Amino acid sequence: MQLAGRSFEPHQIHGNVGDTVIVTLVGESQQHTFTIDSLGVDVTVPAKATRVVQFKPTAEGITPFYCRFHGSATAGMHGQLIFH
Repeated sequence: MQLAGRSFEPHQIHGNVGDTVIVTLVGESQQHTFTIDSLGVDVTVPAKATRVVQFKPTAEGITPFYCRFHGSATAGMHGQLIFH
């Protein structure tokens, strides 16, 4: 997943409940975070660095992720996890 400017690309991640999700975060010119409040995920990605995060969704539905520095769960730099 690219953290470019003030957006995530892609901005949606699809998966299955119970599966381990592994996301490689590739930072560009600014420091960002990849934050999922409901799953206890909060990873800082320094400028021009790469971080790998993994988590296991436990319920179906749509869960927001965002950058604490440049957005919130509903605005700015954010996206959605969609689990079936």
